[in-house]
Amino acid sequence: MNYSFEELRNGKIQEIPVTSGVYWVIMPDSFVMEYMKETDGPVYGKRGNKMAYDLAKLQKKGEHYKRPEHGGKILYIGKATNLRNRLKQYYEFGYNEERHYVHEGGRAIWQLRNNKKLQVAYKECSEAEKEETELIDKYMLEYGALPFGNMRRGNKKYKLF
Repeated sequence: MNYSFEELRNGKIQEIPVTSGVYWVIMPDSFVMEYMKETDGPVYGKRGNKMAYDLAKLQKKGEHYKRPEHGGKILYIGKATNLRNRLKQYYEFGYNEERHYVHEGGRAIWQLRNNKKLQVAYKECSEAEKEETELIDKYMLEYGALPFGNMRRGNKKYKLF
C-alpha cells in the first residue's frame, strides 16, 4: 500500500506497522521534478547545519531521472526500527513541525516542489539495515546512481558489490 505524505499526516500513519522495515519514497507517474532553493522543512538542523542542499547539486542528482532508460521512480530508500515512528518523523520534518529535528536523512525530498504528493511504500523486515543497503546497491547497479534523496550508500558492512 502506498500513501502520500499528505495522507500520512492526515491519519493514515496509524495504518503503518510499529515494526522494523525499509521504506521508499516514490514519484507518482504525473510528478515532475522541480527544485526549490530552500527546503519545506527547517532552515537549520539540530547541529546548526543548513538543511537545504545546493540547488546545482540537487539538479545534478536528479539528472538520471530524465534519461529514457531510467524506469525507476524511487527517490529515497530508508530503514527504520519502527516504521510508524520513522515515517512520522520524516513528514514532520517536511511540514516543519515541532519535532522535526529528530531525523534529517532524506531531506533533499523536501526541496522538490509538490513534495507532499510523493508516495511512500514500505516492507516489514527484521534486518532493516541490511535490507536497506541491499536495495540501495541494487538501485545503483541498475541506474548507475544513488536514489535522489540518498546522499550515501548505507552500511558498508553489508556488501552486494
